[in-house]
Amino acid sequence: MNQILKSMTEEEFDAAVQARVEAALSSREDAEARAEAEEALKEAKETFEALKASLEAKDAKVAEYEEALSNLDVSTPTEAEVAANEKLVEIEAALEEANDRALVAQAALDTIAREETAASRMAELDEAGVTLDEESAEAQYAKTRDMSDEEFQSYKSELSALKAKFDVAGSEESEEDKVLDLANLDENEVKEIAERLGCDPTDSKCVELVQQVVAKVAEVSAARTTSSSEDADTSEEEKTKTEETASEDTPPQKEVASLSPGEAIAKALDQELRPNLSMVAELTQAWENVYAEKHDDKNSE
Repeated sequence: MNQILKSMTEEEFDAAVQARVEAALSSREDAEARAEAEEALKEAKETFEALKASLEAKDAKVAEYEEALSNLDVSTPTEAEVAANEKLVEIEAALEEANDRALVAQAALDTIAREETAASRMAELDEAGVTLDEESAEAQYAKTRDMSDEEFQSYKSELSALKAKFDVAGSEESEEDKVLDLANLDENEVKEIAERLGCDPTDSKCVELVQQVVAKVAEVSAARTTSSSEDADTSEEEKTKTEETASEDTPPQKEVASLSPGEAIAKALDQELRPNLSMVAELTQAWENVYAEKHDDKNSE
């Protein structure tokens, strides 16, 4: 430990201390918030049980008065009957009030339970490293809160699988081979994709959806790029062995994309983001051409 401390600069030491303090404070705040939520839930449950017992007692009284009223001669109401009717009205009013309070208590219980479930699910997503950032995190919180257990597990699995694929792709690609992302698309391309998805390109949620679709198509293009790189290495070896004849070969011409970026993405969506082999080729060619054009423009500058 002393060796580590000696090797650290003053700035690194301050940063490490700050990180540990923030982590400790965060854990303490989470524990306090959970304790408060559990206490509120306990109180709400006690209130609900009390109201339930009160309703059961009042139901018994109502049944008793109804039986008494059924035995009365309604043709000639007496003072006792009038008093019984008035009492019944009072009981019914009290019963309605108790029912309203019970509904409020139940709604509070449901809300607390849903918030606790959402917080727990977000903690799971954070542990898996698949939570969204800033404003998107609030939308993700609301989304997980309304999911069933089965839907959440499926959602978590999909995010984890997608993260794993991109982690692998990111470790294998060089900076020159990275696939075009949303930052490289111009305004018209984003608008075209958004319109094909049926949403407003000025809406942040729409932009997030475009990001997800672009990421999926980029994944297909990354796989094609890796395959093309391997084929190029093999061709280079053959060219070295047959250098004299290779000089007479004509280099392959660049193919023209049969689909625009928006059309390629739309086709991928039509097939639930699971394109067949021919679709993979079309998607890949479209994005390789877009990337090549932008890369050439950047080099010319």
